[in-house]
Amino acid sequence: MSALRSRVISTVLQPWGAAYSAGAPRHLLSLVAGMSGARSTGVSTADHLALYRHVMCRRPQYVLELGAGQSSAVIALARQDAGIHEGRFVAVEESPEWLAHHRETIPASLLPSIDLIQRDVSARDVTGRRAAFYRDLPVLPYEFVHIDGPEMASRGARVSCDVLDMLPSLASRCLIVFDGREDTARFAWPHLESAGFKMRRHPFTLSHEFVRG
Repeated sequence: MSALRSRVISTVLQPWGAAYSAGAPRHLLSLVAGMSGARSTGVSTADHLALYRHVMCRRPQYVLELGAGQSSAVIALARQDAGIHEGRFVAVEESPEWLAHHRETIPASLLPSIDLIQRDVSARDVTGRRAAFYRDLPVLPYEFVHIDGPEMASRGARVSCDVLDMLPSLASRCLIVFDGREDTARFAWPHLESAGFKMRRHPFTLSHEFVRG
C-alpha cells in the first residue's frame, strides 16, 4: 500500500475506528496502555480489538503470528479469556534482539501461553515476484493466522509467501488476517481463493481478511 493511500484511508477510518474501539473491554485497554512504552511499530486500538474479537469468536486452538509484538499479548489475552488451554500459539520474530524485547515487555501472566520463536528470513521468486518468507516455520493445523511480518525491503521483496507455503496444512476452518499488508494480501488472494478462502475487508481497520469455514 502506498504511503499516501494508507494516510487517506487511515484518516477516513479514524472516527469510525475510535467509535469501534470505544467498545473494547477495559482489561484489553489496560493491557495495551501498559505496553505503550514497548519498542514496537504496534497497531491501533481498533486493530487490537479486531484481533481480540476474532479470537473470542472463533476460539482457535492453533494460532500463528508472523511478526510478534504488542498484538501477541492481545491474542494471548483473548485466548485466555476464551478459556483456550489446548493447542499452541506460535509467534515468530526474526531479530534475536526484538525477541528478547518482546519477552521483557509482554506481561508475565501471558508470556507462558505464547511460543515466541526466532526464525531467519529468506527470499525467492514465486510466480514471477520476489517474495520473503520465514524459514522452518512449525507446521501445524493453524486456525488463525495474523500476518505482520517479515521485513521485506532488505530482501528486495514487496510481498511475502509464508501463507502460500503452509496452505496444505491449514485447518479447514481458518481465518487469515493481513495487517495492512495490501500488496501481500493481493498477491496471495488467487491462491487463497483456489483453496476455498473468501476475502473481506474489516470495516474499521486496514486489514485484509481471508476466511474459510
